[in-house]
Amino acid sequence: MGFSSRFWGVLLSGFGVAAPAFSQQTAPVSALTRQYTPAQLRHDLEVLHQTVKAGHLGARTYHSPAYLDSCAAAVQAQLTQPLTEREFRALLRPYVAALGCGHTAVQASEASQAAAKRATPFVLPLQLAPVAGRLVVVATPGLRPGLLQPGDEVLALNQRPAPEVLQGMLRQVPSDGLNQTHALNAVRRNTYAYYANAFGLPEEHVLQVRAANGTERTLRLTAADVDTAQANQQARAARQPAPGRLLQRHGSNSLRLLPQDSSVAVLDLNTLSGSQKSFYKAAFRALQQRPVRALVLDLRDNGGGQAFGGNALLRYLLPAPFQFVFETGPEQRKVRRQLAMGFWERATPGLMSTNPLQTWQRGRHQFVFRFRPSRQLHYNGPVYVLTNGGTFSMASYVAAYLKHRAGATVVGEETGGGEAGSNAMLSGRLRLPETGQLVHFPVYRVVHQIPAGPDTGRGVLPTVPVTYSAADLVQGHDRDLATVLELIAARAAK
Repeated sequence: MGFSSRFWGVLLSGFGVAAPAFSQQTAPVSALTRQYTPAQLRHDLEVLHQTVKAGHLGARTYHSPAYLDSCAAAVQAQLTQPLTEREFRALLRPYVAALGCGHTAVQASEASQAAAKRATPFVLPLQLAPVAGRLVVVATPGLRPGLLQPGDEVLALNQRPAPEVLQGMLRQVPSDGLNQTHALNAVRRNTYAYYANAFGLPEEHVLQVRAANGTERTLRLTAADVDTAQANQQARAARQPAPGRLLQRHGSNSLRLLPQDSSVAVLDLNTLSGSQKSFYKAAFRALQQRPVRALVLDLRDNGGGQAFGGNALLRYLLPAPFQFVFETGPEQRKVRRQLAMGFWERATPGLMSTNPLQTWQRGRHQFVFRFRPSRQLHYNGPVYVLTNGGTFSMASYVAAYLKHRAGATVVGEETGGGEAGSNAMLSGRLRLPETGQLVHFPVYRVVHQIPAGPDTGRGVLPTVPVTYSAADLVQGHDRDLATVLELIAARAAK
């Protein structure tokens, strides 16, 4: 469930960072520069649209069929001249985003992915944060020193004003429901990827910039100004954990005691997987052996992981038995036959059918898994959950259950994943017949068992919202954690 490790490998070639598939390259590659006729593009669009209407779980969740028809018509109206794969994907992604499903993504064809591995694109070496409608430079990964400073504001990029650039990038990001924080977070963390997805990569970038002192200037960037390897390395880097005494670690996940208050523990999770069960056990044993008065669960920028990894974590934190429920219907079973899947992906529905807890609700086939809290290592103290727009998929599921079933205090930003559920668990790949592009197509929906009322299309809303200024982002202030420490102190003072 959620974005797997292949996410980074497909964002620029279809939805990732590691292998950019753009039409502008230092050396022409046929698969990347090949153009398709309007008739071919319309055929691919029709196949995608009809398959979506036939059995995509998001086709009627947040919008009417008429709305999706209008989105498809808007794409078709733009298919008046030959386009490359990248150019066509830039038009398809807003249609896919209209489904309100962050697990549905358009990926380059296998031929383009292979060609992209041999290409050496000139990337945009900026991380731009949308702040109150402005684009503020937060970091300049790989850029030659002295050209731009964190805190500078980009007024225009390649003759497009900043609002147009921002909206173009946001339209490339699929999100759950009506959520906006996920797209904003994605643009900030991977600006050059989403800029390339929306507008391609020219041989140079021309920026209009306003410095912190108010002066404005025009800056021209070329490949000579950028270390692409360094830019990619920084883009892949995981968020750094909070400082403090390390108690347990598993990959990029850790348990620490805060240096300013050793009675506060931070369980920092960048991902959720079934292989973390022993880490959870060791972490909660360590908590039990210490006078910890509060636990901070940091789920910021956690894109999800495996379903049973998240449920394994919740066993140590939820006070009562709980259920994990996902569902599908006859429409999805029919569409599944049209999707490309590996052996285990094909076998998974059959394996799921052996689960003894199954039911039918509202014409949907539901699969139910039950979990009980851990008896020996359960944590019973106050829990604070840090979230932002990068908290997605299974991480949003965990946040929703802790907020509604354990009374945890959620601090930060609305999660990028849906509060009520998400389309996940299993995906196939719809291959478009003309361009060969792949659309990741989920065929199950996880239904969160929480008392939150009807699905409004929102993520998990924070109990205590935190807003970041441009200065906070540039200087790396952790206002979320600072807010939690204030809440803990206020609780102790009562």
